[in-house]
Amino acid sequence: MKKLTPLLLLFLALDFVQAQKIDSLWTSPPFTWETQTLTIAPDGTLIAAARENYKKGLTNVQALQLTGINTETGAVKWKFPKEFTPDRVDITGFDIAPNTPFIVPKGTPLIVIDLLTELFLLMS
Repeated sequence: MKKLTPLLLLFLALDFVQAQKIDSLWTSPPFTWETQTLTIAPDGTLIAAARENYKKGLTNVQALQLTGINTETGAVKWKFPKEFTPDRVDITGFDIAPNTPFIVPKGTPLIVIDLLTELFLLMS
């Protein structure tokens, strides 16, 4: 047993050294405020919901912005809304339409985001 303890400690130390060498593939895009949710869409896009300032210079005026991120490269594919308008500041989240490449933001006039073409489709 006395001979196994140093061997076990050696393996444990090697495991810690190896864990420190792991590097991330990419870092998250800069958000002004803390990200609220991260969700992987069916097509593999990472959807981040984060609060952003929608009036320059006022830190207490924030609205939710959805950001589509390529999980392989970390590049931002799209942001919704691109510009905040009065009907786009009340977004509360989003739903993923089952068995489709569409997401639907909650709290706005009906709009559908097509993840494959990265188009925003306004439904009237």
